[in-house]
Formats: sequence, structure tokens, C-alpha cells
Amino acid sequence: MIATYILDIIIVLALAILVITIGTRLKIPGVVGFLLTGVVVGPYGLGLVKDAQMVEVLAEIGIIFLLFTIGMQFSFKTLFEMKKIVLIAGTLQVVLTIIAVYAIMYFFGTPAGTALFFGFLICHSSTTITLKIFQERAEVNTPYARSTLGISLYQDIMTVPMLIALPILAGQEASLGGAMLNLGVTLVLLLVVVLAMAVWVLPKIMTQ
Repeated sequence: MIATYILDIIIVLALAILVITIGTRLKIPGVVGFLLTGVVVGPYGLGLVKDAQMVEVLAEIGIIFLLFTIGMQFSFKTLFEMKKIVLIAGTLQVVLTIIAVYAIMYFFGTPAGTALFFGFLICHSSTTITLKIFQERAEVNTPYARSTLGISLYQDIMTVPMLIALPILAGQEASLGGAMLNLGVTLVLLLVVVLAMAVWVLPKIMTQ
């Protein structure tokens, strides 16, 4: 069992080095290379990695370190200076995406609750992948990279009320009005919380 774990780790690390080397020469983002490698060597490809659960544990550890890196890129002062961009652009992006996805799917006959759920899914982007791409391009400290990462972090915060709303949507064939009411209440509550943090909580933290 231990030998299998070690072999899987060696295979993953060896392929990671190979992918980084080839991707750098071909100017292909490392994230794309890693995804394709996972498809090839995984259980649905060549099956070179026998224990997928072990690799998932390593992946979770890697994500933890990457998120820690994201935290190191920002200070409370930086986030406070970006509050208008993050709040306005982030809120518009999330709300408009959810409404657009909901309207399209509902128009084609998707149940209201399911359409709203897919809106929750599609309105998000991956903070970890975004950071990785900016790191590869050495653009993390650029204004547009910081704005993008700030909005992405805002999307992550929006996940909390969405998760709270999921039990309400699960197993229910909500009407259009009911679904939109749930969406509106959820977004308003979230906006109140975020604004309260931006106006009262963050300034107090920064002045200490």
C-alpha cells in the first residue's frame, strides 16, 4: 500500500516537471498542462495513477498553500482601497450572471430552482487558477491583476449565502416569482453584510 502511494507521488511529480518544462517552451499555461496530464494519467485515461484519493489529498494540500499565497498578496489596506471596484464590479458580475443564466435556462424549460442553482455555479471563477496564471506571467502586482483577484475573492465570499440557499432550492419546483424572491433576498442580505464590513469592520481593523 505504501509502495503504491510513493509510486503515485513519484509519477505525479515527474509528470509535473515534464509538463512545466514543455509548457514553458510552448508558452502554454501550466494550469492547462496539468489538467490535460490529469486526464491522461487518471483512471479514465491510461490509469498510471492507481490511488486517486491519495492524489486528491495532495491536491487539497496544494490548494491550501496556494490560498495562503493569495492571502499574502493582499493587505487590509489594499482591499480597503479596492472596495469600490470590488463591490460594484463584483456585485454586478455576480448578479447579472445569475439573472442571465436563470432567464436562459428557465426559458428553455428548466425548473426554476435548478436554473437558479446553475446561475450560482456559473457566476464563479477560480481564484486559484487565476492567481496561478498571473504568477506565471509575473503580473500579480499589476492593477488589473489585483482588481481581478479582488473580484474573484468577492465571488468566493458570495458562495456562503448561496450555500445557505441551496437547501431551500433542493427538491423544490419553485415558481418564477418564488425563485426570484429567494434570489433577491439572498443577494440583498449578502450586500448588507459586505457593505457593513467595508464601512465599519475594515476601517476599525486598519486603524488598530
